[in-house]
Amino acid sequence: KKIKVIYYGVDKTYFDKTTGYKKTKHLELIKKEKNTHFLFCCIARHVNQKSLDFLILSFAEFSKKNVNCKLLLVGDGPEREKLIQISKKANIYKKIIWIKFSEYIKDILTLSDAFVLPSKYEGFGIVFLEAMLTNTPIISTNISAIPEVITNNYNGILIEPNNINQMVLALKKIQNKKLVKKFNINSKKLLSSKFNLEVMFKKTNNIYYNVLNV
Repeated sequence: KKIKVIYYGVDKTYFDKTTGYKKTKHLELIKKEKNTHFLFCCIARHVNQKSLDFLILSFAEFSKKNVNCKLLLVGDGPEREKLIQISKKANIYKKIIWIKFSEYIKDILTLSDAFVLPSKYEGFGIVFLEAMLTNTPIISTNISAIPEVITNNYNGILIEPNNINQMVLALKKIQNKKLVKKFNINSKKLLSSKFNLEVMFKKTNNIYYNVLNV
């Protein structure tokens, strides 16, 4: 009964340090690919927790019937080489854009058509709020704290971990423009009411005031 949960808050100035599309090699490549492909983006460390091997295999299955799509993997880690080998074995290495590191997360998310993070477990995941801020629809897993940020078919799509059939269906479903519009509207509502910086400040202050009996 003594525990209170205060969610992380962001506001419209969150991405102010990003000054638009700079002419980096990666951003130019992404903009070029966007003209002809639907871009799925994942920003995550290349570690077992993030299930990127599962994502690559799911994307390989999805790509069999959906050729005009590419997967953008932003991140690095101990599993990177393993993931590259998995993609080559699945014959989709060239359908993946590999970026080790980028400071322009806002730009990458804005250029992407959907954000996907199939973690086995997750803390809060600020990257979900970043995707919501850029109107990028989200696919993730129904585990840990993720359902506290993403409600299935309300502001994103949640699947069970390591379920390739569910992921393939979600990758197809997220291309529905009417559904994406609904997700974006509901994400804005959540950013305003639940994940709002001012709300976070007020709730935090109230905790201290109550403890100090001010």
